[in-house]
Amino acid sequence: MQYIRKLLFSDLDKSSIEHVLRQLRKLPWSECEAYLLKCFMKVHKGKYGQIHLIASLTAGLSRYHDEFAVAVVDEVCFFHFRNLSCSYFILFLEKIIS
Repeated sequence: MQYIRKLLFSDLDKSSIEHVLRQLRKLPWSECEAYLLKCFMKVHKGKYGQIHLIASLTAGLSRYHDEFAVAVVDEVCFFHFRNLSCSYFILFLEKIIS
């Protein structure tokens, strides 16, 4: 599990995206898929410039695991829907800032 975090938050850059994609594909998918989704959703813990790289990894993984790309998009949509449906504006701002 720490290896996944290392790949996504330390090793990932424009020149290493193919290597990271290959390493993620080699993981035991049935054991790591849920954790990988959780890490993809915490992209804000990395660098802002990595967001497009995480999106590219999602696209690359979708060739081999369709359900993973759908799950990522679903989680992103649910996160925004939940935060936008909040009736208290101050709570909404706190959720966006954090």
